[in-house]
Amino acid sequence: MSSKRKENTEETDFSLRRTKKSADTDAIDVLCNQLRKLEFFTKSNDLYSFKQTSDLKISSLSHVQSFRNLLLHQVLPWVREITAIPLDNTIDLTCSKYEYGDVLLCHDDELERRRIAFIYYLVPEWSTEDGGTLDLFTIDEHGDPDVIFKSLTPKWNSFIFFEVNPVSFHQVSEVITSTKKRLSINGWFHGPPLDRPKLQKLPSSRILESANTIPLEEWINPTYLKIETQIQIRKQFEKYSEIQLPNFLNTEKFNAICSQLRNNSNLVWYNEGPATKCRMDLLKFSTFPPIARNCFDLFNSERFYIFLATLTGLIIGGCKPLFSVETDSSEYSENEELIGDILTGSDISDNEDLSLNVNESENYEIFAKKDIEKTLSNISSPSLNNQSVQQDCNQVEDPTASGNDRRTPFRRCCHGGFRRWKHKYYTLIRDSDPENTELGLDIVTFFCSSAWKTECGGTTVYLAKNEDEELLTIRPADNTLSLVYRDTDTIKFVKYINHRFQAIVDDQDSSFFDLAMTYYE
Repeated sequence: MSSKRKENTEETDFSLRRTKKSADTDAIDVLCNQLRKLEFFTKSNDLYSFKQTSDLKISSLSHVQSFRNLLLHQVLPWVREITAIPLDNTIDLTCSKYEYGDVLLCHDDELERRRIAFIYYLVPEWSTEDGGTLDLFTIDEHGDPDVIFKSLTPKWNSFIFFEVNPVSFHQVSEVITSTKKRLSINGWFHGPPLDRPKLQKLPSSRILESANTIPLEEWINPTYLKIETQIQIRKQFEKYSEIQLPNFLNTEKFNAICSQLRNNSNLVWYNEGPATKCRMDLLKFSTFPPIARNCFDLFNSERFYIFLATLTGLIIGGCKPLFSVETDSSEYSENEELIGDILTGSDISDNEDLSLNVNESENYEIFAKKDIEKTLSNISSPSLNNQSVQQDCNQVEDPTASGNDRRTPFRRCCHGGFRRWKHKYYTLIRDSDPENTELGLDIVTFFCSSAWKTECGGTTVYLAKNEDEELLTIRPADNTLSLVYRDTDTIKFVKYINHRFQAIVDDQDSSFFDLAMTYYE
């Protein structure tokens, strides 16, 4: 291969240069053949999906080592000279192969002592329609990636390099072609580390508890309001920390929400970002159609907190479970009507004995009479007037109330909303996410997802921190409520939705939706 270095050099606004080298075609063909003989390992996580070799410094293949020597002794000194960066002689070097559906999402390449990133393309004739472009991002006023300002199509025997810094945001777009492979040699030159801005922990954005009283029995499949069902759910949840509940919502209500999310032209969706965090659409709260607003209010009500606490055995927003499963099942039937009344908010006479009929010697974690009376009072009215109530879970005054009613405590115990998912949408794991430092109960229910297939992406994946093995995968399924209890050592992301989803749906139905919430104690 030739040592000519400065021919046909193009500089972009991204402080990136592409060089088209004169070279021995036969030597490049041999290099390609040798690279194809190497073992490629599948690399797949929230950020990327492709195949890659081990570091090429351990390869004994002649042309692979010749290329590495060319980089070390000729290219690196040239880059050091034109960038004025005091690079040392450390090189990371691997071969990457992107095939049909592979992608590398937005990132900045920053890692200790990486100063220059480079790519040498060994692709066949390639076009923008094949995907696999190197996309470069502008930055916004916060220093986050904003929009793509340039897309570079891979070209055979071209060498690209750019400085790695806090704003060098880029991605490799999804490879669409099924007949070509995007082969490249890539890596980094190293040098003195740059000072980086400290990672700022993002605040937890929690929503105000709804004051609307939405009857559970009007919305939830009655099977899930039966105490026998709740006992079985609780046992399974306490064993596995997760469960899926199919046909959760009333069918008529569910279909009405689907219709509104799909067809209501007055909805306002805004794109959530930045690209290093996620790409998805959130429904603007002020444009919720009434049926969706009622569903949201249900999920964000004290009555639903108690329902979730009862199903999971957790304390949700200061609300305790209504019973324990650690007792003889025959005793539940004697208390089923009362527990049902508590969950549904039915009126109960002031003179009625609210004590649950249980054997006190049993380990039966049930509310005392005064606690149940308090719970019923909380459920039956959104305003507690002048009652003294424990300030659980960031309770605040109702900002819309006046006079004595302003003393009403409202919780901020959850966050979430309606989300829209399309081709190219995803979420990424970020160390600054507040969820990484808090225990939480995640719930999600899907709408208009019947066309979804596993190979399309869009699954929610749970991992242990610093581990690659998936602990749990939540697949989109219409009207199925998924509950997952996540500790501080567990992280999650939504897999990139690839073009296969676009191919199996009509243009009119090229998206699906969910209502996703996270609850805290």
